[in-house]
Amino acid sequence: MNVVFEDSVRLKHQGLVGEVSLEPEFESQGTMVWVGLIGSVLDALDGGHVLLADELDASLHPHLVKLLLEMFQDPSLNQRCAQLIFNAHDVSILGDSDQSILGRDQIWLAQKDSGGATSVYPLVDFGPRRDEALARRYLQGRFGAVPVINPGEARSGLELVDN
Repeated sequence: MNVVFEDSVRLKHQGLVGEVSLEPEFESQGTMVWVGLIGSVLDALDGGHVLLADELDASLHPHLVKLLLEMFQDPSLNQRCAQLIFNAHDVSILGDSDQSILGRDQIWLAQKDSGGATSVYPLVDFGPRRDEALARRYLQGRFGAVPVINPGEARSGLELVDN
């Protein structure tokens, strides 16, 4: 894929009949998020800056999220100690056993209380083992920071829509 700079950014994709240039409105949301984000990522890495990303995993394939995390973790690419601070909902980022890209000390969780206030706390407070399946344990609610879902309220809302 090549980036073509004209009036707007257009990407060239290799297809069966050769290169095909697409207008932005025909690109996937994930491609547009990647193109919009990669400049800031490269700038942060080059300058040793902090990059804040809200819902890093939104519209990005998990492999692209993994690539971004690896870029910040790789000392040969991140020679100026840039930092990426982000939130996400994709539990694959947590990894399982020793395959996680992030260290246990790099993962923080956010929990809302009944009044709507949010508290943030580190995963290391739970003393996870190196070989622990973090994603599975997180989804089981062992670390908190999972939404409280009331299926009855959801069904009631759907019934209102149907009527």
